Amino acid sequence: MIAVTVYGLPADAAGQPSPRAAVHDGFGRMVFDWPTPVGFSASVVEGALVVHFDKPISGDPKVVVKPLAGYLSGVSLRSVRC
Repeated sequence: MIAVTVYGLPADAAGQPSPRAAVHDGFGRMVFDWPTPVGFSASVVEGALVVHFDKPISGDPKVVVKPLAGYLSGVSLRSVRC
């Protein structure tokens, strides 16, 4: 299991995407929905998946832990302002 850190700007406007997650046949999936394409990067740093998004997310990223408990040990959100 790994921990996930999500980097991005805090959401200011209503209607921004909230994360969701589910287990599928042999893999777990986290989904962040936006109405337009969003740049992102993902890497594994010291055993943790680190995802950077170019646009804000809303909602609590920790909602992905319960459905992906077989894959994740925790989630944290860190704001990064460019």
